[in-house]
Amino acid sequence: MIQKVMVMNLNDVLTALPAKHRAKVPQRANELSAFLSPEWHGLALKEAERAVAENKAGFIPLDAAKKTLRNGT
Repeated sequence: MIQKVMVMNLNDVLTALPAKHRAKVPQRANELSAFLSPEWHGLALKEAERAVAENKAGFIPLDAAKKTLRNGT
């Protein structure tokens, strides 16, 4: 069975958006870099994954994290 795959570039995607949504897209959105994460973000994620793997960090429930941040503790 052959499966068809539709490939769209960024301009195709932006053109396909309804006008009311297209108006909300940042001016730089026609540049791919506007949608890419900065390099530091990838490095931070790798560091967090490493810390979890080495049991130097863990996860807490989102509600608990929010409470901690709000209370400054």
